[in-house]
Amino acid sequence: MRFLSRKSKIDNLMFVDLVNKQLEPHDVTYVDVRNDANWFMKYKTTIQQQNKFIDWAIYYLIDKTEMSTKRAEEEVSWFILQYGLTLKKENAL
Repeated sequence: MRFLSRKSKIDNLMFVDLVNKQLEPHDVTYVDVRNDANWFMKYKTTIQQQNKFIDWAIYYLIDKTEMSTKRAEEEVSWFILQYGLTLKKENAL
C-alpha cells in the first residue's frame, strides 16, 4: 500500500475540490468522472464560466495554502491546461 505524504494528501484534496467546482454547472463531481481519462473533453464551458472558475480557484489556493497570488495563478493555469473543460464555440457575428 502506498502512503501519501501530508503534502500529497492536501494536493489531492485540492485537486478534487477544483474538479468539483469546475463541474458544478453540470451537476457531476469528481466521483462521477474519475474513471474516465477524457472527462474534461465531455463537458463544455463558456469563456465567462472559465474566467469565473479561474478567479475562484486562485483565491481558493491562496486561502488554503497561503501561496502567493503569482504562484496561485501559475497553478491554476497548469490546472486549466491539463484539466480545463472544453470551451463552447461562440456564435460568430
